Amino acid sequence: KICLGRRSVDARRRSTRRRVLVDETFPSCQAFDRLRPHDELVAINGALLIEVDAEAFASLVERLRTLPRPLTLTFAAGEGRERAFALQLRRRA
Repeated sequence: KICLGRRSVDARRRSTRRRVLVDETFPSCQAFDRLRPHDELVAINGALLIEVDAEAFASLVERLRTLPRPLTLTFAAGEGRERAFALQLRRRA
C-alpha cells in the first residue's frame, strides 16, 4: 500500500509538459523511506504517463482508485527532492 493522499500528488506545469509530482509524503505510508517531495509519477503498472493536464489528472485519480491491487507506481527522482524532504520534516517538527 502506498499512501498518496490528496495533498501528496499534484499536477504541476514545469518546462513544456504537465507532470504529476509528489507534493508531500507521510510517515504512516509504506513508501515514506523511498518517495520524496518533487518525485515524478512516470508510470502506472508499466503504462507511461506522457502529459497530465487538469482533466487528465482527475481521470488519473479515479483510475488509481479503481485499478485492481496491487499497483505498480513508478517514480523518477525529482530535482531538489532531498532539500524538499528536509523542509517538510522541519515544518512538521
